[in-house]
Amino acid sequence: MSDCKLVSLNIQGLNNPIKRHKVLLYLKKQHTTIAFLQETHLNDLESLKLQRDWVQKCYYAPAVHKKGGVAILLSKKLTYEFISQVADPNGRWILLVLKLANSTYTFLNVYGPNRDDPQFFLHLHKTLLSVNSDYTCIGGD
Repeated sequence: MSDCKLVSLNIQGLNNPIKRHKVLLYLKKQHTTIAFLQETHLNDLESLKLQRDWVQKCYYAPAVHKKGGVAILLSKKLTYEFISQVADPNGRWILLVLKLANSTYTFLNVYGPNRDDPQFFLHLHKTLLSVNSDYTCIGGD
């Protein structure tokens, strides 16, 4: 993973096809390997529209009532082995475990609550601790 570029963006909605195209084009021009997107506002069907062009795979936790929604996009230039995925049913976070080369990596993308919510972070912390990997990378807003 020596040549890996990670980008984290709160995109405040991707339902507009023009905005979705501009965001994906921006990430492509940045030579992004792994993108953490927060506040996608996308449901299951709409989230699949992120998997095109330079994106090999899109892992996501869909928005609930067009609120929240997070995604992790993996570039076609990334060689990996999928191990596991855990996603928040409220579309606030997604955790992805991948094997890259000879190491396991946990990627966590979080769209945290705007108000004080200790239980949210306690649950997230417990979930993160339950994962066995060599490295952890956290992105989000």
